[in-house]
Amino acid sequence: MRTRHDEKRACPRRLPTVRLGGVEYFVDFRLREFRTAAVPFEQIEFIRFDSAKGHRMCSECIAVKCCRCGQVAVVPRESLCSVAVCVHCGVHLTGATWRWFV
Repeated sequence: MRTRHDEKRACPRRLPTVRLGGVEYFVDFRLREFRTAAVPFEQIEFIRFDSAKGHRMCSECIAVKCCRCGQVAVVPRESLCSVAVCVHCGVHLTGATWRWFV
């Protein structure tokens, strides 16, 4: 028997993105890697979370869950001090509208 939770997962979903060092990356928690969000026909770089570069990138960003829409957003740490916006619903992520994603 399918549950409501299964139906929610059945459709494709957009991976969260984060901009680090002027480059935009998709963040895939399932595969535990960053992927460059390259223009079509450019080579995509895959960076594992457990690699040296992946460790550095993980330390520069943080995953938060939007309390309004429930989607995970990945933002650079310095954005939490200023203005970070949920890419799914557009709400400004302040202390009242996000919680740590574990």
